[in-house]
Amino acid sequence: MNLTATLPRRLALLCGIGLLAAACTAPGPNSDTAAAIQVHNAGRTLSFARPPQHIVSLYPGMTDTLIRLGVADRVIAQAGTDYAPYAPDVATAASAIRVLSGSETTGEALLATHPDLVVADQEYHFDGTRLPGRDELASVGIAVYINQALWEPHKLDATISGSLDDLTDLGTVLGVTDTARALRDRLDARLRAATAKAAALPRYSVLEVTLYADQVYSHAGGLYGDILDAAHLRNLVTRQEMDPGDYSAQLAVEALLPRQPEVVVYSYRSNEERAGIEARLRTLFAATPAGRAHRFIGLPETATAGGESSVAGLEQLVEALATQ
Repeated sequence: MNLTATLPRRLALLCGIGLLAAACTAPGPNSDTAAAIQVHNAGRTLSFARPPQHIVSLYPGMTDTLIRLGVADRVIAQAGTDYAPYAPDVATAASAIRVLSGSETTGEALLATHPDLVVADQEYHFDGTRLPGRDELASVGIAVYINQALWEPHKLDATISGSLDDLTDLGTVLGVTDTARALRDRLDARLRAATAKAAALPRYSVLEVTLYADQVYSHAGGLYGDILDAAHLRNLVTRQEMDPGDYSAQLAVEALLPRQPEVVVYSYRSNEERAGIEARLRTLFAATPAGRAHRFIGLPETATAGGESSVAGLEQLVEALATQ
């Protein structure tokens, strides 16, 4: 069903039954009302008269950030929980947040929570089919904040350090600037320490891959590439080999084997699937230095989504390399 075509009718219905009472009576986040708070995000200026109090997060990495900023009590719902496990130090707080869907949620479910802010990993959610568009949501008082390191125009050049800008901006939006500043300072220090530790290790050659439906996808560029650079690894796949405008490409295993990687880094979405993915990769790359030395390192998908998750992913990667 096309949400764009039916949104006005649905919004009218939701207003009538009270599900969007605040949104239907309040000016939208980009209205002409004087705004005390403004940030630039994903090509737009988001304006707020007051810090949002009803937040929906569509990705675990963004939920992680909100919890670390100390606003878990404002996160009324989350989606995408199947995409990555939560870090142990935020798992309890995350488990207390209502789950709309383990993957993508629907427009109806999102609107029924009557949020004033939605935070998301990428803009594709708001295409008018999966979810209402950003303009449509803004018209009823729902702002959308996009992970800037994964925003399409910037994602190929994103860095872990640059991804921490989201902490600053979300801290401003949510009225927790001191907490955001302190968190960023800690993460900057951890990033520097992990990078320095990696610089003292051997510079292994590496393939960074994801296994989907038993097909191997390789990665280069963006946060995928930056985490390898920070870990002092040499990627055997180039950005020129990636699909146009992307940091991923399905490359035949037969084309990858002659490159003889010394390390294979792979992503996983759940602890349950991790063992199966690694077993399959060990079979596929058995005749490589990585296979012979058993150098297969798994990172949660959120390790390449920016913020604390990427800093923690880098630390995990460097620690695994240090034990080789």
